[in-house]
Amino acid sequence: MNDKLTIVLPLKDRPLCTHRFLYDLHQKKCPFKILIADGSSDSDVQRDLLKEKKPLHFSNLNYEYVKYEYDKSLSNFFDKMEDISLRITTKYATQQDNDDFLDMDGMYKSIEILDGGKYYSTRGAIIHIPGEYNMHTEFPNPITGNTSADRVVDQSKHFHTNWHNVMYSDIVKMIWGLIKIAQPTNFRFVEQINCYVPIAIGDGHRGDFAWITHVLGERTTTSEGSLQDHFPDQVTWIMSNHWLDNFNKMTEIVGCLIAKYDIISVEQGMKAFREAYPLKLPNLKDLLNNRINEAKNIGYDYNRISKICKVIDKWRL
Repeated sequence: MNDKLTIVLPLKDRPLCTHRFLYDLHQKKCPFKILIADGSSDSDVQRDLLKEKKPLHFSNLNYEYVKYEYDKSLSNFFDKMEDISLRITTKYATQQDNDDFLDMDGMYKSIEILDGGKYYSTRGAIIHIPGEYNMHTEFPNPITGNTSADRVVDQSKHFHTNWHNVMYSDIVKMIWGLIKIAQPTNFRFVEQINCYVPIAIGDGHRGDFAWITHVLGERTTTSEGSLQDHFPDQVTWIMSNHWLDNFNKMTEIVGCLIAKYDIISVEQGMKAFREAYPLKLPNLKDLLNNRINEAKNIGYDYNRISKICKVIDKWRL
């Protein structure tokens, strides 16, 4: 079972978090392959810590360290994530942050669930420090449906992140291939695409077994500023100048997936997504419908859609 899972660890500075994360896995004798994608600006710290595998530097771990160009922009980050995903050789993969702690029994349980054949992605309980709001407890049930469109509706109604889920590695490769084509300029859209893609493909499991302890770390930055600025309140975000273009990019991706898996036209797939998305924020339904119609009136990029469909066909499960 140890050879079935790869932990993908993208780095962007925060070397103390990296040391803490890996030392915790070292202490737990993590048996899984770890792929470290380093896009840090302070490269000397990370390189000294990870490049030379010395006995005192996480000798219990099986990791591959790859130094990338500095993540000065989201585009650099997308290049890095696509490249590191293509290095995954195991059946399953999980994308993790260096400010969290992983439960090894939870990872084994995740593999068992996926081996059962019903689900395409899974995660257990995400534990937050006492007193911190934990959105992951709000919707504990699996996201399921008889069709891709049904699952997208269910995800929209019971939305929170699937980013860290253990999933088929080809889904991870598909996600970053699609994001690299679309080039969203806002990180909330990057996160939401990561959430919708595995669910559009197949049922997603959510369990209550110990899995991750989340420790809220500092947001990383790009040349455009802190990623925290990409997550304003929902009304401000929906009314942002970038929103229409980025929403169309997400609509193209999810719409193409619905079309492929439900065997309908891309136009029907995009329509299904446009109708499902306002369910995510029912209190802002009217505002979302108005903005979604504005985005639709701008029109879609069918050259980009063609490229999206090719990526889906390449990694389709």
